[in-house]
Amino acid sequence: TLLVFLRIAAVIVLAFVSGFLVNYFLQPANVVTTGAVCEITAAKGARTYVVLNDSTKVWLNGGSKLRLDKDFNQKSRDVYLDGEAFFDVAKSKDKYFNVYASNIFIRVLGTQFNVKSYDVDNVIETTLKEGKINIYEIGEEENRQIVTLAPNQKVTYVKGTGQVTSENLK
Repeated sequence: TLLVFLRIAAVIVLAFVSGFLVNYFLQPANVVTTGAVCEITAAKGARTYVVLNDSTKVWLNGGSKLRLDKDFNQKSRDVYLDGEAFFDVAKSKDKYFNVYASNIFIRVLGTQFNVKSYDVDNVIETTLKEGKINIYEIGEEENRQIVTLAPNQKVTYVKGTGQVTSENLK
């Protein structure tokens, strides 16, 4: 009976500690809507999880901001990132999901990838977990596709020079 009591106590303690850790590390999203724009921010040192209205899941790292139009998913699925985020993009046959980060944008239909693009950094890093993504450099007259990523590839884009390097992670 003592062994049964200890097992039950261990399960209760584990559940309590797990709940505390999830609450500590995954803070609720700070969402501010002004006019036609919605901004989601993650506090420094915290990680924020949000589900967009197209069912895309986003994990924002500390100090990151994600902006989108209030009519997101009605005409387009465009988001604007300053910081780092992991995206698990809901599949859509007729609407691309576009992540704008500084002077590039990433276009997908449904996949999982990470983007690191803080305004103060000179580089943008994109790592693809599954699926396929295209990365474009935003130009004054037209956008130029610079790379297509396959799973387990990482691309680094240097903002000032446009230099691109890629590496396989496996």
